[in-house]
Amino acid sequence: MWPSVEEQVEKLELTFNYTFEIFKVFVAMDADASGSIDIEECFSYFGGPRNSFTERFFWLIDDNDPHRQSKPMNFLEFTLNAYKYLSLSIEQLAQMIFEIYDPDEHGYIQRCEVESINKFVHSIDEHEEYYIAKFKFNENNEISKADFIKHCAYYRYLIQPAIDYQRKIRKKLGGTGIWESIEAYRRKHFDVYDKESNNLDEAFTAIINSEDVHRRRRKMEADALLKLEQEKILAQAEEAERALQEREKKIEEEKKRMISTAPDRFMKKAWEVFEKKKVEFEKELYSMDQVMERREARLNLYKLLDNAIEISSSYYVGAEENEVKLTVGTDADHVARYKDWLKSADGKVTAKRTALHIALTSLIAKITEEKRKAKLFRSKKKSEKEVVALTIIDEIEKELRKIEQIKNGDMELKRRYKPKQFAEEISIAYKLCGKEAYGQAEAETADRLCKELKETTITGMYSNLEQKREERRRDHIRKEFELASTFGARDTRYEYVWDQPNDKMVYVNIDTLQVLHAKTAICEKCDSTIEQSELRCGDCGTGRSAKNLRLYRPLGFKDIRVD
Repeated sequence: MWPSVEEQVEKLELTFNYTFEIFKVFVAMDADASGSIDIEECFSYFGGPRNSFTERFFWLIDDNDPHRQSKPMNFLEFTLNAYKYLSLSIEQLAQMIFEIYDPDEHGYIQRCEVESINKFVHSIDEHEEYYIAKFKFNENNEISKADFIKHCAYYRYLIQPAIDYQRKIRKKLGGTGIWESIEAYRRKHFDVYDKESNNLDEAFTAIINSEDVHRRRRKMEADALLKLEQEKILAQAEEAERALQEREKKIEEEKKRMISTAPDRFMKKAWEVFEKKKVEFEKELYSMDQVMERREARLNLYKLLDNAIEISSSYYVGAEENEVKLTVGTDADHVARYKDWLKSADGKVTAKRTALHIALTSLIAKITEEKRKAKLFRSKKKSEKEVVALTIIDEIEKELRKIEQIKNGDMELKRRYKPKQFAEEISIAYKLCGKEAYGQAEAETADRLCKELKETTITGMYSNLEQKREERRRDHIRKEFELASTFGARDTRYEYVWDQPNDKMVYVNIDTLQVLHAKTAICEKCDSTIEQSELRCGDCGTGRSAKNLRLYRPLGFKDIRVD
């Protein structure tokens, strides 16, 4: 029920709890369980005097009825109709009564109509002159809507029955507290519609068709909460920054100490010297008179590169020996590593599954041996114990096949895989095998898994070392290729220098002093011409491939080998 009415009623501050209270009353009134109530059922439940005024509280006009008779209301219609009258303030009750007697919206009613209101609301035959005389009528014996509302709000006697009846319905339809809250909400959020509309019916229609202020409020609350969280995070960040600054000096000092004593300090220093010299060489612009100087500086870069590679190789030989020694370790180290692994979720599940498998496999072997001795091994009939044991073993092997599939790269299975715990199966196996046999299986499991973990660890270590060696080898090749493709190969006889008279870069052969101008290359993607020394097309931004570099290599780079 709630989803079908939520959008219409929540904007009116009729929350789920409020609406549920109204729904309980609606169900109680719906005596015939038809899903709708009529005016008779309303008065039967709420009671009170029934007249043309009180009927308006439960009067839903049938627009298709020319006689404008009341029609039955479903739950949503009843709720909205209740809101229409029970959310009215005292002033709006006076306005509603005035508008009953001013259908053409003239804005004034006669004294005789006020007298009629007195009789109409109080259900009396004669008007009460004492109260009527208190109204301030003009020279035409009329009173405006504003004056009538103001007078009734101050001297409430004329509309008191309407106030009492509204209070009575409020009390029985959820409680006065709910409706006072809703009245205040209407005054706060929908007052503009009440003031700008010609009458209460128009105001009610405008409220129903208005934007849901709850959405606005929720957004504002969310923004406020976000701002609060941001401020909190900023405060925490500032506090963390202060704490960090307090530690920075100590950390920096410790870092310097570690760097000065680190085993790889000579290797790092060699690479720093190489990178520094490379940057200096790139910034330097050599002229045609400095061809040999450029050659010496360029060859020195290759010497620094070779030196850094040599020192790195020496360092990693020792580092790998230490890692192998640490990983291979002693039996005690592997036992400790195994115990740490057992604390993990995977370790616990694997150990339990393996022990279960070993225990049941041993049980089947034992039963088979007993049958052989009793000369019953040819019998195809299996005992209940065998059936149970073989069923559990089959489940374990299914689980192991899944694990193998995941290791082989089945990502879909890995995504939805949940390890089976075998708790019930372990309990059954413990009873089948006995305490001693199951204990032996657990001991065998520990020994087997410890050995497997040792082998896996050592194998993985050697594989990791090999992978790192290959990465370093490729990195050294890349560094030399970058050096050659930027400044020229090791054995090139050409130097790329500045021809100041002609204001351009040229290639000079150091043996013949022949001068050749830089030629262009062609982009393999957009066919634009680019300088041979450039590594990226200036038009489309595409990087040049190794084949393109080989095809259009400059004279100074003829000896570059990409591979």
